[in-house]
Order: sequence, then C-alpha cells, then structure tokens
Amino acid sequence: MRCPRCQHDNPPRTKFCGECASPLASVCTVCGAANPAENKFCGQCAAPLRAAADNFPSPQSYTPKHLAEKILISKAALGAPLTSAHSSPSGRRTRCSSPRR
Repeated sequence: MRCPRCQHDNPPRTKFCGECASPLASVCTVCGAANPAENKFCGQCAAPLRAAADNFPSPQSYTPKHLAEKILISKAALGAPLTSAHSSPSGRRTRCSSPRR
C-alpha cells in the first residue's frame, strides 16, 4: 500500500506508514474499496473494517458463576417494591422491626 503523504511502499494491512507514520487507508475485505484510516465501516458497503478483536468480551465469559448469581439476586431484590413489610424465609409477611423516624 502506497502512502498518500510520502509515497513510501508499505506492506498490505499496514495501518501506518513505516516511513512517515501517517495513517494509511483501510481496504475493505468485502468490496475492496479504499477507506480513510479512521473509518470503522466501509463507506461503500458498510462492512466493518476493524477485526472482531476490537470488541469487548461479554461479561458472561469472565464473570464467575457464583458472582453472577449473586448479582442477579441483588438485581431482583432492587426491583421489588420498597415497603415496610418483608417476606420471611417461610414466605409469611412480617413487619420491619426498625423504629420509624
């Protein structure tokens, strides 16, 4: 790939010129169109120009199962309506023992 700034020949798939460090155009692997180096998607066919490695991994891939379960339980508890009555482990409703202010 020829650098548009200094005309230096660079190897294919190079992101920056080896001579002047200028960003090089990204060539779309789907349609072959040249795109500015800062583009994330092809201007001709909208295909992604960056590799999938640029994406972040999903939290499910690195969160321990016991921690994920604890988070989901806490999330469910936060979604419950806030009242002064609470359910006991047996399922019966009980009154909160803390004094009102």
